[in-house]
Amino acid sequence: MRRTIAITFGSLAIGVIAITAVASWQAAFDDAFFASRESSPAPAYWTPSNATVEVRCWLDCADTARVTVASGRVSAFADKSGFSNNAAQATVNYRPAWGTNGPGNEYAMTFDGSNDRLEIADHASLQFSTSNFAVWVVGTFASSSVWCEVISKDYFGFEIFSADGTTNWSSRIASYMGGAVAATQQAWKLNGYVTNQWGLLSLQRQGASHQQVYVDGVAGEKSATNLSSVSRVGKDINIGKRTGATPGDPFKGSIAEVVVTFGSFAEGEREKFEGYLAHKWGLEANLPAEHPYKEAWPTQ
Repeated sequence: MRRTIAITFGSLAIGVIAITAVASWQAAFDDAFFASRESSPAPAYWTPSNATVEVRCWLDCADTARVTVASGRVSAFADKSGFSNNAAQATVNYRPAWGTNGPGNEYAMTFDGSNDRLEIADHASLQFSTSNFAVWVVGTFASSSVWCEVISKDYFGFEIFSADGTTNWSSRIASYMGGAVAATQQAWKLNGYVTNQWGLLSLQRQGASHQQVYVDGVAGEKSATNLSSVSRVGKDINIGKRTGATPGDPFKGSIAEVVVTFGSFAEGEREKFEGYLAHKWGLEANLPAEHPYKEAWPTQ
C-alpha cells in the first residue's frame, strides 16, 4: 500500500503585495516506514504460565494478595498454579515470619530453624511416580547447620537441603529422590551457597533416570540415575522442614518463591525458568556469563 501526503502553504502578505505561495508535494511511503516510526509494543515477558510443562504448585511472595498473614506470620499461602495445592500452617508457633526481607527488600517468608514450616497436603497432582518433574526455590540460608531442609516430600520422596560441616559436604546443596540410601539416589552441588546470599535452587528429573541439582543456573558436580517412584501417596510436602511423623532438619533462612512443575522441558525451557526467577528477584548477577538470559528477562 502507498500513501499520498499533500502539504499546502497558505497566503503570505508583505505590505500591499500579497504573495500566495501554494506548494504541493506528493510523496509515497511504504507502510513499513510508518510502522517503524510507531511506538513498539512492550515485549511479552516469559513467566511459568507460558511453560510447556505443567506448573503444579506456585507460591509467589510477590503476589501478596495470595498470602494470609496473622500477627506477622504466614498462616496460609494460596497456590497460583490452578491446582489449588495451597500451603498452610495451623499451629501459630510453627508459622514462618512475613516481611520485606526478600531480595531488593521485597516480601519473603523467614523460617526460624526450629519449628517453622508450611505444609502442602498431598494430592494426585503432586504424585510424580517415575515421571519428569522439577522443583524451583528462590531462597537464602541464614545458618550453616549440618542438615537444613528447604523442601521435601518425605525422606523417600524428594527433598532439597543444604549440608554443611560434615566431611566433604561443606556448603553443599543436595537432593535425595526415592529413598536416600544408594549413591544413585543422590545429587549435589558443592559450594552451592553462601550464607545470607539469595540464590536459585532447583532439583530436576529430566530424561530417563536422570536427576540433577542446579544452583544459580549451574549444574551440580554429581547427578543421579535413580528412577524410583517419588509419589509417596499420603505424604505432604513440607517447606522448611523434612516431612515425617516427627519433621526434622529445620531450615533457617528465607524463601521468596517456590515453583513445582510436571513434565519434560522443551528445549531451552530450564534456562527460561532461571532467567525468569533471576530477573524477577534481581539475581541475574548470580547467573553464569554464558547463560542465555544473563542480560535480559526471557520473552515469549
